[in-house]
Formats: sequence, C-alpha cells, structure tokens
Amino acid sequence: MAFPISLMTVVSTKTSNYSVVVADQWNIIHIDNSGTAIDITLPDPSTVSVGRPFKFKAVWNSANTVRFLPFASENIDLSVWAYTWSNPLWLQALEVYTDWINWFIS
Repeated sequence: MAFPISLMTVVSTKTSNYSVVVADQWNIIHIDNSGTAIDITLPDPSTVSVGRPFKFKAVWNSANTVRFLPFASENIDLSVWAYTWSNPLWLQALEVYTDWINWFIS
C-alpha cells in the first residue's frame, strides 16, 4: 500500500547551523555536531501549523553544543530565549511545537 506523501516522514542530517523551514514539520532532523557547535534557528511561529511538531535528534556524542534559537523574540517554554544541549548525549531528542506566539517543548 502506498502512503500519501503528506504522511511520510523525511529524515535529514544537519552538520552546521541551520534555519528550520515550515516544510520540516512532521519530519526528523538529525543533528551531527561532531565537527562543530551548531545553532538551529526555529521558524517564525506565526507561519507554521499550531501543535504540529518539529523533531530533532542528536546522532553524535560530542562536546560541541547545540543551541535551539527562536526566530525573533519569542520564548521557548515561556522562560528561556534559547534552549541548549551542552555535551549532547548520544541520541538525545527534542520535539517543539508552537501556539503561533511562542515555542514549547513536548
């Protein structure tokens, strides 16, 4: 049975700074920070579907940090401007969603 494309999950790997795009919703972004620290910038929350997640997974155990940054001045979980993985654990995961104003960690 073939599944509609809208139900398929795409996995991509990022090895440097990346600005997340709306098309990344429902997909999984692997983060390989073995070579450098990485900043992941979330999209403008007013442009994405409410409640649909963005999923991230560390695929390398490295001392390099990974920072998740908002698009502008919105908060992540209403309290922090940026969310940081310091020395990310192998296969650590993060899922975020929006209410069109701020970002929340699932």
